[in-house]
Amino acid sequence: MSEQTPSVEVPNICINGVTRQMTEEEHQEFLAIQTDVAASMAARVPAEVSMQRARLALLNHGLLDQVDTVIAAMPEPDKTKAKIAWEYSGVVQRTHPLITTLGTILGLDDAALDNLFREADAIP
Repeated sequence: MSEQTPSVEVPNICINGVTRQMTEEEHQEFLAIQTDVAASMAARVPAEVSMQRARLALLNHGLLDQVDTVIAAMPEPDKTKAKIAWEYSGVVQRTHPLITTLGTILGLDDAALDNLFREADAIP
């Protein structure tokens, strides 16, 4: 007895109001586009995350306490501005100058900061 490859149902497509079944080639292209979109969405860096999620992501990497230390070591008036932003903001913006400064001092390059933001965004 020979094994048969299970057939995959090819979905329909609607072009200019006419519905027909996709060709196998169209279906493969459609699946490739879906994969590309999913990968693009996974690579997306959120523009901002909640402060709670940002702190949890930093905690997960052992960096949370270091942020307070870095802010405390800043010269005035930068220290007070950073402290206000860190303690009273509801969200953290990826492009905020404080994030760039903290990242540099903590040894995080852009890719590491992007990954931290992705991780924070995924925290429930």
